[in-house]
Amino acid sequence: MWLFSKRARLLRLVESLAIYNDKGVAWGNHTSHQADAVRAAKIAELKSIVEKLGIESLPSQFVEAVESGALAVDSTGRFIDLLESHFRRSTAA
Repeated sequence: MWLFSKRARLLRLVESLAIYNDKGVAWGNHTSHQADAVRAAKIAELKSIVEKLGIESLPSQFVEAVESGALAVDSTGRFIDLLESHFRRSTAA
């Protein structure tokens, strides 16, 4: 996968959101309002990339997490793993 591709940007953004949720809120000593603002900005950028890639090209579990808001607060990194696996399979096909 290319370093500056839309897929790579999406992965970096999902990873940065998970890291922010895991440690960044505490490290930044952010209030809940500040955390919500950071998450909203990241989700807006993420939705823009998803739109460019096309929802149909992404795993339904990921799309559902974006739409439900679950991705915005996820700190596990599971969606990074899901996307990486999906992109590897689609590249190999």
